[in-house]
Amino acid sequence: MQIFRTLTAVLLANTAFALVPVGHTPSGKPIFNAPPGSRVQQIGRDFHLFARNGTLIHTFLHKKATRLARQSDDTSLRTSQAIVTVGPNDTIAWVNASVVVPPPAATYESQIIFVGPGLQQLDANGTAITLLQPALQYGASFAQGGPFWTAVLLIEEPPTEGFGFILTVGLDPRVNTGDRVSMAIGPDPATDLPKPFIWYQALFPSIPNLIPFELGFNPDLPPTQAVISLEEEGAFAASDYPSEPVVFENVNLTLTTGFPEVSWNTGVNGAPGVSFTVEKDGSQNARISLSFPQSS
Repeated sequence: MQIFRTLTAVLLANTAFALVPVGHTPSGKPIFNAPPGSRVQQIGRDFHLFARNGTLIHTFLHKKATRLARQSDDTSLRTSQAIVTVGPNDTIAWVNASVVVPPPAATYESQIIFVGPGLQQLDANGTAITLLQPALQYGASFAQGGPFWTAVLLIEEPPTEGFGFILTVGLDPRVNTGDRVSMAIGPDPATDLPKPFIWYQALFPSIPNLIPFELGFNPDLPPTQAVISLEEEGAFAASDYPSEPVVFENVNLTLTTGFPEVSWNTGVNGAPGVSFTVEKDGSQNARISLSFPQSS
């Protein structure tokens, strides 16, 4: 199974300190690694990566894919999600969850899998265009590949189409089967952030050596979806997936006004045999399981 084809004239970069890919997904999608402590600012559909001291490191210029390229890439993208969409006057404050790291897949074919909670931004047509996510990553890491789990903080643009980029940050900390890992996205507490951008940070509270990743969303398009998300590429057989479900526990969604009355929608299933099940619904201490073909 594949997510993304090669980025033909889709991702452009231009700064004096332009990043170069530190790895690629199986289909050739580049993975960039941001220096710890850096932050991303969204201007229009472009993303500007800044060092902590304000130096512009890299600019990711969005270029819309052609109709032909999008048709080709749609067949390779496998995204499955449980989703809550908030109202236009609501502001998401926090999304939290914890998981126990599952066993590795029985076979390794350079597949790459991301699982975790996230904040998702929609365009005026309701199409997802940006995903900010602390995630467990299985398979190819930003530095090397292998049959192991890694904790990463990432931005995908866009998460539901076959073009864009993956930007990760971290020290490549491996996590082990059986570890309990907590993940969160919430308001950025820094006081020196440019306005009027809407600033969030993604973090692993249970992994102290991972510096939070900051993203300033375009103020005209605040994130309106909380998600529990799976993105995958290169998993062709049941044995390419973990042998046990990933269970998201202590799933909390908080608005600036408190805990809303919500139900998680599990209608987005991108891969055969992969599914989300809401075992306990709501915005407080929900429980959502992600089952794979051989873990059902």
